[in-house]
Amino acid sequence: MSKIVVIEDDNSVRENLLKILLVEGYEVFGASNGKDGLLIIIDEDPDLIICDIMLPDLDGYQVLEKISENKLLRAIPFIFLTAKVEMSDIRRGMNLGADDYITKPFHVSDLLDAVKIRLMKSKVRSVTTEPYEEEDESKNKILDLNQRLFLPSGSDVQFVIVNDILCITSDTAHSLIQTSKGEKILVRKNMKEWEAILPEDTFLRIHKSTIININWIQKIEKWFNNSYRIILQDIKEPFVISRKYATKLRETFRP
Repeated sequence: MSKIVVIEDDNSVRENLLKILLVEGYEVFGASNGKDGLLIIIDEDPDLIICDIMLPDLDGYQVLEKISENKLLRAIPFIFLTAKVEMSDIRRGMNLGADDYITKPFHVSDLLDAVKIRLMKSKVRSVTTEPYEEEDESKNKILDLNQRLFLPSGSDVQFVIVNDILCITSDTAHSLIQTSKGEKILVRKNMKEWEAILPEDTFLRIHKSTIININWIQKIEKWFNNSYRIILQDIKEPFVISRKYATKLRETFRP
């Protein structure tokens, strides 16, 4: 079931949108302002975002800018819902990375068509060449930090030391491993499977789609609305910590 977040300050419009999408079988989440919408996006990692432009506190453009700062969230399809039809407004949104515009008032059929198209294109973009599926006889055992994993790298296959893993990010059943040597390796393994074998005193899940190696943390900084970002060594872009996992982070670094 695809998740959709709707950010709209008009209560009647938002509730109608949520009902329409719910009837169509989508899992829906609503927010009346940009700040709350961002928090829901961080926590739920939705498949699609529908966002009004004229919002209190953060407007739709600012919401999209914040999302674009996070490499895990920026790939989420983003549809602007707006009464602003000037070409300059549309161009601004597209330059920020918006995927589509729906103008108010709208027909339900047009809305649903746009949603289906964006979700379909998102699935097509996520399909890559078939990733290597790791076969490890001891995959249910906790790994040692100095243990070597047998993993592919491009056209070759090589060993990766567990503690050299900086982070693991996931897209459903597939996950991307980034190492301290600059390698990026795609394998068929989900977050729960990684959590079951990685040493929990070293590898910390900070988001639905992210596990990091705390030995490689360079800095933890406050970000938006009391949330946090983690900067890892050798990775320029920060990782956002969702509220769901913030407590675990504080417990890990409690003196």
